[in-house]
Amino acid sequence: KQLNSQRIKVKFSRIKNYFIITYLFNHDMDNFKMKVFFYRMINLLNKTWNNLKILITGGCGFKGTVLIEKLLKDGHEILNLDNRWFGNYLDDHPRLKNIKCDIRDMKLDYFDGVERIIHLANIANDPAVDLNPVMSWEVNVLAGQRLAENAIKSGVKQIIYASSGSVYGIKEEEKVTEE
Repeated sequence: KQLNSQRIKVKFSRIKNYFIITYLFNHDMDNFKMKVFFYRMINLLNKTWNNLKILITGGCGFKGTVLIEKLLKDGHEILNLDNRWFGNYLDDHPRLKNIKCDIRDMKLDYFDGVERIIHLANIANDPAVDLNPVMSWEVNVLAGQRLAENAIKSGVKQIIYASSGSVYGIKEEEKVTEE
């Protein structure tokens, strides 16, 4: 149950008012370990976050479902944007607005009143990216850029961008680090 033994690394980088979170983890991590990871992340963030309106992209995925459950328990209002390629396992909740949409087609009015963004939406892992490199570029890069631009226009105070170890590409080494 020790988080350190699972080779999870979290790096917080602050760029102006935006936080970028990069995490590396074993892809065979079970649900309990993933919940521990996100609970610790949210507990750290909750020291400065109280009952906020948070926009989450990709919230119907494995990580997003766990994260949204915790944020709702902590009293936040959540707007989730997800194309639901893999379904929707989120329970209905009065403080959850769950919108089916492709992040390439986000509307500026989705950002009204949003104070924080947690950007999880992406096409993950190298084989999936190889299936359609153009769509992967549009989703993983261009939509993220548009998200940041809309956040700035709307006065959003923070963006958290989460990425997996796939950002480092295919490596020969057994353990991939940021160095």
